[in-house]
Amino acid sequence: MEKSNPKILLSTLFILLPVIFYTGITIFFNFNLFVWGSGISMIVVQLFYTWKLIRRYSIWYANYMFDEKMVGFRKKVEKPRIFFYSIFWPIMSLSTYAILVSNPTGTLWKDVLLFAPFVFLFIVGVLILDLTWKKRFENRYIPLVKDTLKKSQKKFRTHYTSGQLAKIFDGLVEYGFIEYMDFEKQKSHREKFVAFFEKGTTPSTPLFDLNIPVIDAVYFFDELNNKIDGLSYPTLAKIFLINGKAIKPGSLRSSKSISKNSRSKSEIEYQIDGIFSKIH
Repeated sequence: MEKSNPKILLSTLFILLPVIFYTGITIFFNFNLFVWGSGISMIVVQLFYTWKLIRRYSIWYANYMFDEKMVGFRKKVEKPRIFFYSIFWPIMSLSTYAILVSNPTGTLWKDVLLFAPFVFLFIVGVLILDLTWKKRFENRYIPLVKDTLKKSQKKFRTHYTSGQLAKIFDGLVEYGFIEYMDFEKQKSHREKFVAFFEKGTTPSTPLFDLNIPVIDAVYFFDELNNKIDGLSYPTLAKIFLINGKAIKPGSLRSSKSISKNSRSKSEIEYQIDGIFSKIH
């Protein structure tokens, strides 16, 4: 991302400087020409991109409403396009409205500061909407946006130190709750266990297999959550397996109710207490 910052800055200046020049020149010679020339052009351009969207999606909308098959609808492309339209179409509308209704200040540089940002935002909106109709939007920009969102999203926040997380992992291995035949794999998983919880992220597939009953796993998760914010059962299901099987968050909730209402503490739960007693 750092390498892309100069490119973004240059692209912004490449748009902004001509916008400032155009706004200043047209307002200087004739303010009404600027307002009506810019306003009408903006309306026409926005109607064009609105028509493109309606033309493409009207038949799919009708098919959806009448429970017909939406032939040709590729959600991995169409949904991101609608997403960008939902953001930039209103920005373009507000920019056009501001150009048409705002009164001049009577001072050239103040008028440029007032109107140039709206022209700039409109042009950016046009460039984004136009991009959504190009082939490189699917091949390059959708994966880029997805990757950026994935990297920026922190799923939970831990208050354990790296040393405490390592001790939790070691305790799970010590009591046989996680088993390894390969020491190098154990070492690698230990490092990943610490890294995932420190960063508040999840592996691409569940990595740690707990060899304990579901009801005891719930007890472990609840103890683990004492110093973690936002670590939900669905998130835990992305990190752990239980006896080699994927976790169903609903089964964890059910087991938690049983544990609270009608079950005495098990030996495994005492062992889990032993794990966490070492990090306090």
